[in-house]
Amino acid sequence: MELVADIYTLLVYDGSADEAFLRNSKNSEYEKILDKTKQEDAMFSSYEEGERRLLDSNKMVILGESPTFEVMANSYPCQVVRSRVGYNFNYAAFPFPKESPYIPLFTH
Repeated sequence: MELVADIYTLLVYDGSADEAFLRNSKNSEYEKILDKTKQEDAMFSSYEEGERRLLDSNKMVILGESPTFEVMANSYPCQVVRSRVGYNFNYAAFPFPKESPYIPLFTH
């Protein structure tokens, strides 16, 4: 399954456990995801920056830890969507604007 798509930009907190997971993975798809993120200058260094970039574009999503987003998401109207199944033994939660067309991708 191809995990890298051109319809969105994945924002990743530089130096986070999420970035380390992608960087240290032996899975070639995860390596492609991190490479694409870096090529698109989509690494961010603070959650304030990540939030700003997310709000500036409806074509961005953030890879991050659920508790962080549940706190951050209180600052603007959004819906936090959690995957119903684990991927590579991990669960994920993603904040999206309430009317985002991406919500059905994660709630099926």
